[in-house]
Amino acid sequence: MAPRGRERGMKTGSREAETVMRRLVGADESLLWSGVPRQGLFLQLRDLWMIPLGLVWGGFAFFWEYRAVQSLRESGGPEAVGMVLFGIPFVLTGLYLVVGRFFHDAWRRRHTWYGLTDKRAIIVSGGMRRKVISLPRAAMVEVTLTRHGDGRGTLVFGRDAPLRMVGGRYIRGPRVPRFERVENAEWLYRQIMGG
Repeated sequence: MAPRGRERGMKTGSREAETVMRRLVGADESLLWSGVPRQGLFLQLRDLWMIPLGLVWGGFAFFWEYRAVQSLRESGGPEAVGMVLFGIPFVLTGLYLVVGRFFHDAWRRRHTWYGLTDKRAIIVSGGMRRKVISLPRAAMVEVTLTRHGDGRGTLVFGRDAPLRMVGGRYIRGPRVPRFERVENAEWLYRQIMGG
C-alpha cells in the first residue's frame, strides 16, 4: 500500500478538509495536501463595480416599492396591488446585490474543501448535495497561480471560457475548476508542476 498522509510532506489547512478528502482517496494514492478557501466575509476586486451597481439597483427598487405601497394606501386599487407585487422581486434582488451575495459567497466557501493527491486534484463543494470534481494530474497542462495580498493564492486549472455573444447578450461558459484563496498556494503549485 502506498504511503499516505504526512509522511510525504503534506501541508494541511484544515482537519475537516483532511477528513473529507480521506474518504475520497483511493488505496493506491497518497493525500499530499488538503485545505479550504479563505473563510468569512471579505471584499474582492469585483466589488468595486458590484457594490455601486447593487446600490443603484437597490435604491431604485426600494424607491419603486415605497411609491407602490404609498399608492396602495391611497387608492387600494388592483393596479396598486400589482405594482407592489411587481416590485418585490426587484427589492429582493437589490438586497442580494447589496448584502446577501457576501453571505452567499461565505456560505459557498464554508462548504468547499480541496485535496491534492499524487494522482489528482479533488474539489468537494455544496451543502446537503455535495459535488465532487476530480482532475487527473496528467491532465493539468495549464495551471495558473495568482497571489493575493493576504498571502494566499488561487490555482486555476485551465482557462475560463471567453465571453461570447448569444442572442444579443454576452454569455460566459462555465468556470474551470480552481483552488480559491488557499494557504500554501506556491507549495501546491510546485507540487502540481512537478517541482
